[in-house]
Amino acid sequence: MAESIVQVTEGSGKKLRTFQRVITPNTVEEEAMFLAEQNAPTYAWTTPGLSLAAAGDLMQIMAGASLNVYLRRILVYQHIAATTAAIAEFQLVRLTTAGTGGTAVNPLPLDSTDNAASSAGMTLPTARGTAGNRLWHGDAGLLQTMPTSGASLLLLDLDFDKLLRGKVPRIPAGVTNGLAFQLVSTHAGAQVIIAAYLAEQAF
Repeated sequence: MAESIVQVTEGSGKKLRTFQRVITPNTVEEEAMFLAEQNAPTYAWTTPGLSLAAAGDLMQIMAGASLNVYLRRILVYQHIAATTAAIAEFQLVRLTTAGTGGTAVNPLPLDSTDNAASSAGMTLPTARGTAGNRLWHGDAGLLQTMPTSGASLLLLDLDFDKLLRGKVPRIPAGVTNGLAFQLVSTHAGAQVIIAAYLAEQAF
């Protein structure tokens, strides 16, 4: 596609800040843009150390009755060394029913003036929810001996905001709608800590 321009008719009111340059054959005005503070209520969801000794749902996040949930990021850190160094296999799946029997861990607002989260979290449900579509599947190396310095224990960083031309995972409003971060393999001794960041919106 060839270089092109859109004409803007100047008025006598407010002025846009621009930088003029020549992109042959046109003289163009590049408009200045500034990032504003986000207005979506955003919540942090963090877990204590979670054992990898048994496969299953490490965590689940279920939407509330009226607000959609947007999952922005999941960080997974190795907290305790594995008995044997290994590759751990994880996946992120949709839930169409909630798991039960785990420990409730509710999202906390990053801005204390925002409402409490309508979504609800749980770690290690003993009865897993009904799994639907798999949205992500991958693995990470578990350490048998923890480093004393110079190494990160970050196993996974699922930063969905980096999908600049795509959407982040969205949980539609409704208490039977959710996402689960699952361990597929089993690893004695190892524990992880998970941090998730999510936003809630009416659209």
